Amino acid sequence: MDIFSKLVDGKAFILVGPPVSGESDFLYHYLQHNLNNSEPVIYVMTDTSPEEMKKDMIQKKIFVTKFETDKILQYIDCYSKNAGDSLPQI
Repeated sequence: MDIFSKLVDGKAFILVGPPVSGESDFLYHYLQHNLNNSEPVIYVMTDTSPEEMKKDMIQKKIFVTKFETDKILQYIDCYSKNAGDSLPQI
């Protein structure tokens, strides 16, 4: 049994921790696990833009374009407007 199986299907969770405690690594592994199993993911971003997050995922060899196109991966961007970035038109 892996750590992801301990999370309850269909439930939301919040991942919080001090800086450099591994939240990002856990999140990327969980994201990849769910996407590979065609399980929908909504990623709420509060400290980075979607563009920066996608660059990080590409560096980690997580390619999300297909999942975005299929609407399996969607984003809620709570960061860009607060940071002064312009929001992309949808």
